[in-house]
Amino acid sequence: MKIRLSYTLSLFLSLFILNRAKAQDFILLLNGKEIPSIVEKEDSAVIYYTSLKRSKKLEKSELTMIYPNQMLFKTGELKPYYFCLDSFDLSSPYVYYRELGKPKTIAKYKVFNVRKREMDTLRVYADSLRITEKERLIYHQDTLDRRYVLTEDEMRAWVMGRRSARKNFKSPLSSIGAAFVGLGGGLLNFYVSPLPSTLYIAVNGTVKPKVGKIGPDDMPFVNDEFFIEGYRLQAGKIKLKNSLLGTIPGLTAGVLIRTFLIH
Repeated sequence: MKIRLSYTLSLFLSLFILNRAKAQDFILLLNGKEIPSIVEKEDSAVIYYTSLKRSKKLEKSELTMIYPNQMLFKTGELKPYYFCLDSFDLSSPYVYYRELGKPKTIAKYKVFNVRKREMDTLRVYADSLRITEKERLIYHQDTLDRRYVLTEDEMRAWVMGRRSARKNFKSPLSSIGAAFVGLGGGLLNFYVSPLPSTLYIAVNGTVKPKVGKIGPDDMPFVNDEFFIEGYRLQAGKIKLKNSLLGTIPGLTAGVLIRTFLIH
């Protein structure tokens, strides 16, 4: 009996023989932010959804059984969860999952689309996981409102550009540069110490980043002018944020050094 149970468990964990999991929704906002969620209901103006938290991981060896929407630990604890479909890896020793967050609402005028993803059963010796996806478009063009003058295709490219920058663009040099400039400014006279950082942030913010790293979903839009502008806009916001975050500790360190070590 133990041998048979061990064999069944090993087969189950290594090959992930799963029933069809409950659908996961991805709400894509016009600013490029993507929200993993379970959409509960909606009306003419608002979408009601339960948020899914950031992905976590567990070693497969910690589990006794995996069900479509919950997992049973060896301790006997039965824990609800949702697969992190974007991070699923058959060869990984980990299970990637998301927990349910708090119910929330969002106004429809902020949303581009809602994508519903479902995971098919993973059969024996399968080396990939089939995921079906259905899109429900929320955005509608309105030439009388400046925010919605773009066509569906134009807005899709724009939103995908902003989404891509959120996922792929990094600007560590903005933070490092701001920290050093802030440090130097902090060593100056108290009344002029913020000036170098202010100038750095202003100058760094005027330089629009080029489109850099992108994801597989972005390939159809890579030469689209709306995608490029959306990417550069969001990347510029990331640069500005990093500059501000780098300035604060650098300036603080400079002021402390000037106050306690130099004087």
